Amino acid sequence: MKIAVTSQSRRDITEHAGRCRNFWVFDVDDGVIVDSSLLELPKEASFHDSSPHAAHPLDHDCACGSGGCGGH
Repeated sequence: MKIAVTSQSRRDITEHAGRCRNFWVFDVDDGVIVDSSLLELPKEASFHDSSPHAAHPLDHDCACGSGGCGGH
């Protein structure tokens, strides 16, 4: 399984995924991280700027997490 975590600064978890373009992607096998890589997207591939109908690098076999999803 792959888990992508928002990290615009490449160091901290970003609060909102919509405009984030940097994601740490962790490959997890049986609860253990076996690999990690930084995925850097162009501006047009951010969730706010991309089409929900177009293919996206995080579409396949990847769960996504961030520090928050907006205010209450």
